[in-house]
Amino acid sequence: MNDCQGSAGADMRAALQSAPADPIGRGDEKQPGLDSKKFAELFKSFSVVGKAKRAAQLTTDYQVAGVPALGVAGRWYVDGDTAGSLDRALQAVDFLVIEARKG
Repeated sequence: MNDCQGSAGADMRAALQSAPADPIGRGDEKQPGLDSKKFAELFKSFSVVGKAKRAAQLTTDYQVAGVPALGVAGRWYVDGDTAGSLDRALQAVDFLVIEARKG
């Protein structure tokens, strides 16, 4: 199934097709200011892998369907769908932050 539609979808498909097969590199491609070996080492580090797993677990736990999605104080989840619009989601988050600060 192809979720990319319209001109934005065409742009995304083109970007994905032109993306390198190995995005973190193996040291054979040079980018100014980027040490690809150091980046790969850090990207695969225990700390980063652990944080990525935690983020994936939270995404599953909160049943995040898309972005932007906001969790407030580990108690509430708000996104544009649940609030009805992005503007209302931000208003809801403002309210929930005040509630969280009350305790």
